[in-house]
Amino acid sequence: MEAAKTADAPPFVTPSTRWSRFPTPPDAITGIFTAFEDAGVAAIIYTDIMRDGAMGGPNIEATADLARAISIPIIASGGVSSLADLKALKATNVISGAISGRALYDGAIDLSEALKALA
Repeated sequence: MEAAKTADAPPFVTPSTRWSRFPTPPDAITGIFTAFEDAGVAAIIYTDIMRDGAMGGPNIEATADLARAISIPIIASGGVSSLADLKALKATNVISGAISGRALYDGAIDLSEALKALA
């Protein structure tokens, strides 16, 4: 079985398992997830908690920086609110996926349109 870890950022980077949180200074995130590279972690879900649910767009720069720094695939979460956001995440060529909740529920992203555009 493969495992995925989550990271909430900022104001703290929090590796989470079942939503238990361990606050860590933001500059330590790369080191934290480098340690998981040999542990069989299949992916990291990286959530910018300051953007999560705000419909203001994801933190593409920070997410892409993390994806470039480690070998584990990164899934962006937090703020993904439009098809343009999804296309911008894909255009980085280093972010492996995205999670969008509120935008799907609110109809801001049409799932079938997004799947076609990102195929």
